[in-house]
Amino acid sequence: MLPIRKMFRVYMLLKDHLPEIGKEDTVDMLDFVGTIIDSMNRVGKSADFTTVVIEMSGKELSEIQNMPVEKVIGLFVSNLIENKVFEFRMFVNQIDLV
Repeated sequence: MLPIRKMFRVYMLLKDHLPEIGKEDTVDMLDFVGTIIDSMNRVGKSADFTTVVIEMSGKELSEIQNMPVEKVIGLFVSNLIENKVFEFRMFVNQIDLV
């Protein structure tokens, strides 16, 4: 899991794009990720996707640019799960941090 400061930076990039889900909801990750990416594109923040992938994965931009799109999306999904982004959002909301 990412250090708290880095996690907070990632969260700040993602927070406006994360769909609302309840604790008991079943999530289709493909739809969920599609919603995030569509939201970023719609508001002109598509570069944030790459920044988030770099921050969460620790990979260099050149490495990500040379990866097939499916691998980048897979990296994004696995890092959302590994870094517990959804749980972090619930934590931030509970303490009314942002």
